[in-house]
Amino acid sequence: MCVVMVSHRSDDLAKSCTVTEQVVSKIKRQVGETGGPAAMGQLKVDGQSPEVYLTRFKWDEAKFPTRRPLRETVDKIMEVVGRIEDDLKVRDVSRARWHRHTKSQHANRRSAVAALQAAARAPTPQQQANCAQRLESAQRGG
Repeated sequence: MCVVMVSHRSDDLAKSCTVTEQVVSKIKRQVGETGGPAAMGQLKVDGQSPEVYLTRFKWDEAKFPTRRPLRETVDKIMEVVGRIEDDLKVRDVSRARWHRHTKSQHANRRSAVAALQAAARAPTPQQQANCAQRLESAQRGG
């Protein structure tokens, strides 16, 4: 029975770890897409670079008391990860809307430019009148 419980908890921890890694990958992808390599160097965790944060990491006893059962601690951590993932989804949707809006604006501008160019190539009323006079003259024979 004890082995089954340990195995189950181990599976839960592995799933939690996988979900957390996926969220970290999404963060890296979003930062890379929106800001490029320069933005990756600007990433901060609690105001520090990821490397400094990891090398100076201290467990937050107030948020995650060590006397709390492991399952509860993992659940609390996963709540935080879930909120981060939700925030990423909102940002993804906002970014997608912004891209669609920008693309639509560019298409509208291209259409307007094309219309202006077509209007610029169209004959003026004076040119049309001159052309009509030449046609009439040519049809009369002279």
